[in-house]
Amino acid sequence: MCMSRKDFATDEAWSRFLKFTIYKQRQAASCRKKNLRKSKQIGNIKELVSKLREENATAAADYLQELPEHVKQLISRMKNNKPSSPFPAHLKTFARSLHFHSPAAYEMVRQSFLKCLPCVETLNRWYCSKNYKPGVSEEIINHVSEMVHAELKKGKKPVFNLTFDEMGIKEWTKYCKQTNVLVTY
Repeated sequence: MCMSRKDFATDEAWSRFLKFTIYKQRQAASCRKKNLRKSKQIGNIKELVSKLREENATAAADYLQELPEHVKQLISRMKNNKPSSPFPAHLKTFARSLHFHSPAAYEMVRQSFLKCLPCVETLNRWYCSKNYKPGVSEEIINHVSEMVHAELKKGKKPVFNLTFDEMGIKEWTKYCKQTNVLVTY
């Protein structure tokens, strides 16, 4: 179907039609160019992947063997995508310390690594599983004592500092699933 000036009532309508037609033609050309570039890029990536597979299959395997254990665990969690599997101790420690230092950085790392790190609610459950109450914790004192005894058995004389400090705690209430109690601070 071909349209001509005679099909339009005014010159303004004809002008708008021409502008719209030119716009759509340019848009279609732009899409064709994008598709062509993407198909070339996909072809180049496929060639690169096949070349790397041929040349570096053993090099990649060697590289993976040299990685630290906790990095291997992180990669296997990403690969297997099993959210219900238990977290290894290395990942728990890493997740807690990263979230402690910067919650924003923790979220960024969590999103970057395909959510293989636990969500913040899981971290809170881990914290809640410990019985942190005001006062001197017997658990901490016992742990420090064990560390001192272990160093003494090695023939070392440990030097350390145990500091007690006051702090103001903001008042709030939180439900603890482990103890099934509302905890007020």
